[in-house]
Amino acid sequence: MDATQYSKMGEGYKNLVQTPLRTFVHDATFNALVPELIRQRQIPLNGALDLACGEGRYTRQLKQMGFVKVVGTDISEKMIQLAREQELASPLGIDYSIGDAGTGIKWGEFDLATAWFLLHYGKSKEHLEDMCATVAGNLKDRGVFVAYQSNPFASQTRDCIEYGEVRKVIGREREGADIEVTLINEDKKTQFIRKLWKPKTYEAALRKAGFKSVKWIDPIISTQGIEERGEEFWRKYKEEPSHKVIVCVK
Repeated sequence: MDATQYSKMGEGYKNLVQTPLRTFVHDATFNALVPELIRQRQIPLNGALDLACGEGRYTRQLKQMGFVKVVGTDISEKMIQLAREQELASPLGIDYSIGDAGTGIKWGEFDLATAWFLLHYGKSKEHLEDMCATVAGNLKDRGVFVAYQSNPFASQTRDCIEYGEVRKVIGREREGADIEVTLINEDKKTQFIRKLWKPKTYEAALRKAGFKSVKWIDPIISTQGIEERGEEFWRKYKEEPSHKVIVCVK
């Protein structure tokens, strides 16, 4: 995603964060999976990098998990402005930086890197490889990268309006095709474009960047989401999740 598209998304950000997927799946997956990985892999809490951090939603969670140094970075000046405003209002000691994850920029050496909604914005295979190389270049040896993106194993044209999301492949469903994503909250809509990449393309880019282990994991639906909406509401999503997590070790 370029900065212009992301800035337009920023204008409707407060609307889209209220979708059922954002509230009960995206957030739940981050808040359950990341602490568990920290515990399982005994990840040191010296430093964490949050790429595609947006307005700092998950960056703040990393700080609250106990990381000493936390940096949030995003290509969108507007989103970083929102993040800095929240840091000023409720200081946690987080550094926010405008930066393009595909340019090899160095923010430091971190024990953990997270990226919720980054890799599926790779404009080409080369750009995807550059993103992965940037992440690896900011991680210490044995550092862990947790990424969350569209599920490349699933059909990319899907009407999941009950969850607040509709996706449509523009043209033929093939690798590198554009996917138009519409996020819906009541009568408000936010649209943007992602890319269709196959699982093996993600894996190849990550391994080329130096990650020795690459593992796919299903997202987590929160207990609150199941209690409020019921098992039947989530049945379609469980059968074919719209999203997947990749956990990588350098």
